[in-house]
Amino acid sequence: MLFSVVVITYNSADYIIEALDSVYNQTYSNIELVITDDCSGDTTVSLCEHWLKEHSNRFFNSKLIVSGINRGITGNCNIGIRESSGSWVKLLAGDDVLLPTCIADGRHYISENGGTQIFASNVFYFEKLSEASAKKCSNMGANLFFQEPLDIKKQFRIMIAENPILAPSVFFSRLLYDTYDGFDEEVSYMEDYPFWIKILKRGVAIQLLSKVTVGYRIHEKSISGHEKEKIFNRFYRSHFDFQKRNTFQYMSWPQRMNSRYLFWIKSVFDMTNLNNSNYLLLYKLILRLNVFRFFCK
Repeated sequence: MLFSVVVITYNSADYIIEALDSVYNQTYSNIELVITDDCSGDTTVSLCEHWLKEHSNRFFNSKLIVSGINRGITGNCNIGIRESSGSWVKLLAGDDVLLPTCIADGRHYISENGGTQIFASNVFYFEKLSEASAKKCSNMGANLFFQEPLDIKKQFRIMIAENPILAPSVFFSRLLYDTYDGFDEEVSYMEDYPFWIKILKRGVAIQLLSKVTVGYRIHEKSISGHEKEKIFNRFYRSHFDFQKRNTFQYMSWPQRMNSRYLFWIKSVFDMTNLNNSNYLLLYKLILRLNVFRFFCK
């Protein structure tokens, strides 16, 4: 089974070699590597070119795609995936890393769970790879979204209000991606959430591999917008706009008010320059004042 690891980059020069080395060091052998760069202004492309000259023989196939314009995360992902040929896709941001057994673990899960089309796993959070700690790991198995037996209607009800999926951890089949026309480029900075909504609406469950497979780096220039010193993602406005257009119609009145409340709080913190970790306790306190959350179950 061929896995395509699609590495998406944008000004990733500080971290791209660690990301590529993590793909090279996979215990699973049958891997295609596609690097797709979104018009970086730093040395990312030259670093990738040099790295590929030395390491391309390890892969079934490898290629570097460089965009002449900035397309955003969603467009960059689509370009890389459409240039890939594997039956399964693993996206990797240019600042994150795969654990050595990531693809092997994914392959084993697919073989043990027939009919699987998409699944997530756990991640560990880190700033410097040399200082990574196993204590800083997600625990998605505790989320009701993955409660067995999987209930697609319940997953959809949860997803329309919040996104419990850690996008860096997800594996999906190329068939699934093609069947549902890939990621929505009208939402240029958020590839994952609209796709999750689309497939759940059409009856495709998202499964869980209860292992840590990916390292998710937190830093100031994070591609995904999750910055080390920030309380919340800088793309919160895009997320809320998408909800209003696509998921409010499925929400109950308290769910809509809950989403509006969360957006209003983030907007106030953003406009008053309080979106940093120094004000985390204040942010949590204000969230606790949100009465709408009690009626969203």
